[in-house]
Amino acid sequence: MIARLHNNKANKVAFTSASVQCHSSSTSSRLSSIRRPQINRRRRASLFKLARYCPATLAIPTAAATMKVKPAPAPTSRINLPARLTRPAFKEIDAAALRKACPELGDMPLSYTREGLKHMSTHMYAGVQGAVPQHSKSQLPHELQVMLSDPISHGSICPTHILAITSSAPLKAGTPRKVALFAAHQLVLSANCSRLPVFPSSATAVPMPRSSGTASNEVTMPVVRLALPAPDHFAPLMWYLYMKNPVALRRALLPTNWSADVASVMGRVRAVHGIWANACALGVVDAPLYDALEEAWQHILRALALATAAPSS
Repeated sequence: MIARLHNNKANKVAFTSASVQCHSSSTSSRLSSIRRPQINRRRRASLFKLARYCPATLAIPTAAATMKVKPAPAPTSRINLPARLTRPAFKEIDAAALRKACPELGDMPLSYTREGLKHMSTHMYAGVQGAVPQHSKSQLPHELQVMLSDPISHGSICPTHILAITSSAPLKAGTPRKVALFAAHQLVLSANCSRLPVFPSSATAVPMPRSSGTASNEVTMPVVRLALPAPDHFAPLMWYLYMKNPVALRRALLPTNWSADVASVMGRVRAVHGIWANACALGVVDAPLYDALEEAWQHILRALALATAAPSS
């Protein structure tokens, strides 16, 4: 039986605005550079209607991917790890459900939508990084005020919802549930995940007129609650859903010259298994993601075997 690799110990309710420390290894693509099949102005506009343009201070991720992995305490008892991270049976995205959730897409094919998202990924992820949910209460409301970065000449694409990520593991009586807040775009999630709850409508999903050529730095976004098996490892998965860069993900999980002692290896066991478990829970439909995770998993298992091998006499 697979050992539980994520241990949620929350002493109090902690709402945090989280962002992944990963970066794309490729430079941002201009929207106008999309090659065949080209997105004409009308179809491009239909994609942009799902996320309001808002100027924001942004740092387009261009460096090689990096991700901090916390070392885990060496296990004091025997644990069982799966020999492979089994790829779940893919349940393709329901195109009719996607069009119902995002009616601005019209009859645009799913493959065409994903291609458009690929070319807007850096702009959309910059919008995620520039959105800061404002919340200090112990109770999570249905909507949150979100502060956006200061306006600049080049715009990022404003997120549409706030994801409230919690653990799906049962809590002990009287233990508050820890919540992490992520700004996100409904279209990115709906186009890649087949197991999502219904998203409430969002005012930021539709372009709004600006007065005097300026945009407000504060918007209201609806909250979507998601219970996942490894909430501490959701950020790298969300980064991947935007950037779709399996090579950068592998580099983040297994950087050059990473320490292969038992504590470091166990930290990477939890990271890789956590991303995989979250992807399965959300029904992520992306074969390269599971290939990258399986490759990293096999490398980590070999390193763990060497780190725990009995010294030769």
